[in-house]
Amino acid sequence: LFAFGMDAYALLPYMDWLLAHPETYLDGASGQLAADSFGRIHRVLTWARFVDGVAQPVQGALDPLPIQQGGD
Repeated sequence: LFAFGMDAYALLPYMDWLLAHPETYLDGASGQLAADSFGRIHRVLTWARFVDGVAQPVQGALDPLPIQQGGD
């Protein structure tokens, strides 16, 4: 958990919950944190742009991906 830095403190109370709900995630300071069926934590990084020294999420970075439809 050391590699997650400040997200580790937010993650610890929710470990059991994340394992019991595999399709969910926790919003962390550096992205979305989720647990797989083996208990490994994965982080989806959020793209950001610095504006006047403050990180701002890039437009659409926090939006869910659209569902892809298969071809006919």
